[in-house]
Amino acid sequence: MTKSIQILLISLLISCSSTKNRIKNNTNETIIGTWIIEQSTFNEIGSPVPEKTSLKFTDDNRIKITLSKFGKNYEDVSGIGTWERNDGMITIEYDNIELWGGKQSWRILKLTKDKLEWEMKMNDEIQKEKYNRKK
Repeated sequence: MTKSIQILLISLLISCSSTKNRIKNNTNETIIGTWIIEQSTFNEIGSPVPEKTSLKFTDDNRIKITLSKFGKNYEDVSGIGTWERNDGMITIEYDNIELWGGKQSWRILKLTKDKLEWEMKMNDEIQKEKYNRKK
């Protein structure tokens, strides 16, 4: 009887461990894809992030952000970099630091298969953004 209980406990531990790994992997998979801006605020006021801004997360931890008609001649401006997810945060490090700055750390407020909401603190100010998954 004791051996049966030990085997059952070991089975449960292994099962829970593999479930935890699947949840962690699926969480990263949830963000993979292209997202289109819905709303952006800076300190609860409208933000200059242009309509049709998009984020594209890839499974090799690359990101491309495209700001629609943001260039001086109203051309699209893109930034490419790497992303990493840890403890509810997404850290982005752009390849072109001069144009896009250093690392950005965004706190995930909501992430579902269709919605991404996050915020970034900059000094004492907060940038919040909401995205819909591109269909």
